[in-house]
Amino acid sequence: MKKAIGTFVFVALAGTCGAQAQQGKLEPVEAAPFFDLNAGPIVYIETADSQVLMFTDKEKYVLHGRPLEIHAKNVAITGNVIVRSFSEDEHGNNTSGTPKTEPQAGDKPQGAGSGDNGADGDPGHPGAIGDPGGAGDPSGPFRLYLTSISGEGTLTFNSAGMKGGRGQEGGKGQNGQRGGKGHDRGSSDSPGDGGNGGDGGTGGQGGPGGPGGSGGQISYAKQMCSLKALRLISPESEGGDPGTPGKGGKNGGHGDGGGGYGTFGDTSGGHPGQKEGVDHENDLGPAGEKGKKGAQGEITCLDCTKPAVVDKAGVLQCSE
Repeated sequence: MKKAIGTFVFVALAGTCGAQAQQGKLEPVEAAPFFDLNAGPIVYIETADSQVLMFTDKEKYVLHGRPLEIHAKNVAITGNVIVRSFSEDEHGNNTSGTPKTEPQAGDKPQGAGSGDNGADGDPGHPGAIGDPGGAGDPSGPFRLYLTSISGEGTLTFNSAGMKGGRGQEGGKGQNGQRGGKGHDRGSSDSPGDGGNGGDGGTGGQGGPGGPGGSGGQISYAKQMCSLKALRLISPESEGGDPGTPGKGGKNGGHGDGGGGYGTFGDTSGGHPGQKEGVDHENDLGPAGEKGKKGAQGEITCLDCTKPAVVDKAGVLQCSE
């Protein structure tokens, strides 16, 4: 295999290691350092027959999306170990902020003529839907060449893609428009009443979560069919969480009544608008949608001459 620059490769040296193998003692090689983020863009592990690759800490074996290839005759595990493409808390980018709220509409105009009522305010527009979350990254492929696994527990290779990112919060609803003022009394006309206020706009729907990343292909050698402790899985990755719904806008408030007129001894003004409008400032908009799950990865045997499948638990079911 052609190895990328910076890939961490462990190759056994002859001499002491060979002598140890002849005496029945294998040299332990801890697997964790190969998975360090600074080890390179590909995680490639190759050990000599005189060595045993040790998986001793179930939390350290995270690839962060990188391809994996392992050539190891001897593997030892402690407990139920999982080698995974992404940790459970890795996800696509969360979309921050909120969509811009439309500017407040000006008051409705005053009644058009002597004694005319003010116009009712229009309702505020709904807040904008939040933008979607970022997509989760896909998993790199796994290529596995293992011969034996010793120890108590299981060794699971999980090539699920990264979870999607959280959607953006929904936008705030626009405030309702204020009702127009009633026109002042002219001669013998009654002063105009004020217009009703417009309802506040409803809050915007939270943005959809981002889609999960695709699972990586797992390719394995046929001798691994006999390894009872081995598990190979590539489930669908989770879609991102929906964004928080936005809150609605304030009511517009009613317009004032028109002024009275001194002639004929009547100085009373018009009535203010009867309704302020419905206030949605503390009401949430529609809920957002969960992101779509990422596709499963394919699991295939590299050199099987007869069909080989993997059951739901990840156990190899080989016909030879």
